[in-house]
Amino acid sequence: MRDVGTRTAGLRSSDARLQGAVPPGVSWLFWRLGAPRVISSLALFFSLLLQAGCGVNRSKDQARFRFASATDALGRTISLREYPTRIVSTAPSNTEILLALGLREKLVGVTHFYGSPEKVQGIERVGGYTNPSVEKIVSLKPDIVFAARGNPRDVIEELRRHGIIVFTLDTKTVPGLLEDIHKVAALSGTTDQATRLIAKIQKDMRAIRQTTGRLSDDKKPRVLWLAQEEPLRTAGPGSLVDELIRIAGGKNVAADEKSLWPAYSTEKLLLHDPEVVILGEDKYKNSPNAVAETLDRFRRDAIWKNISAVGNDRVHYIPTDILGQPSPTFIEGLKMLARHLHPDLFAGRIGEDK
Repeated sequence: MRDVGTRTAGLRSSDARLQGAVPPGVSWLFWRLGAPRVISSLALFFSLLLQAGCGVNRSKDQARFRFASATDALGRTISLREYPTRIVSTAPSNTEILLALGLREKLVGVTHFYGSPEKVQGIERVGGYTNPSVEKIVSLKPDIVFAARGNPRDVIEELRRHGIIVFTLDTKTVPGLLEDIHKVAALSGTTDQATRLIAKIQKDMRAIRQTTGRLSDDKKPRVLWLAQEEPLRTAGPGSLVDELIRIAGGKNVAADEKSLWPAYSTEKLLLHDPEVVILGEDKYKNSPNAVAETLDRFRRDAIWKNISAVGNDRVHYIPTDILGQPSPTFIEGLKMLARHLHPDLFAGRIGEDK
């Protein structure tokens, strides 16, 4: 009995010592019956649960990284599980966007007519803007085709029937262009490049607007952009060129026309009397004397000789692919235009000019 009593006393003494280690708010009996083991098991359970939850989030993040989605000009949402490695462009403006985003190595097909052929040397041609070859495009096995609203709709649909992903762009304005750059970047994994590109464009545009925004209306010259001389065709309201003329500090003489690219009569030419004429046809591109020859011809023409721009030698050439084309190169055309309209205001650097 004395041994039993001694053991009981020892147990109680031990329990008393342990009781001092019982966490506050926890029953001593619960603690004594094995609570530490229960709590340890619960801690392990919740730790594993938390890790599993984090694993799900990481998986979702990885899926989002691989998953690219954007809605095109035809209202179709295009989704990709991986970024394309073989790209075809069926419009020069699209090609410029892809080049500006650093995707030349992934370009496997472009259109025949391109303002700067040296940029796409060695890349397969897939036909023209208005007649791209479905057979040629299919043979190139592209992961995606960046098309334009101006491409024949039946060509776009035929490509889709061949199982080819087609993303259509329809850029008309500067904000629309910047949005399209974002979309192409999202689908090609070049969002960092797009961010830098857009930031530079916006910086240069701010530099021009800060200057031209202070001009009074009478300081803004009347401008005619001559897209085509015979028959005379120009840029109307809502077009990219119309927008750029206004940003550069000019007034488009065709701003009251009813279409984007209207024919322009000689009567209207005389009535609005442009003070600056911008030639846009490709025939001037590689001909150093072509502009001077045209100006000389205008001086002898019964109609053109009465135009202020001709009398004051303010007839200039800006390539259409950097002024009339909705691509990142428009910013260089805008700088040229601003200098032609206001040589006294833009004699030096503009934005990030080198």
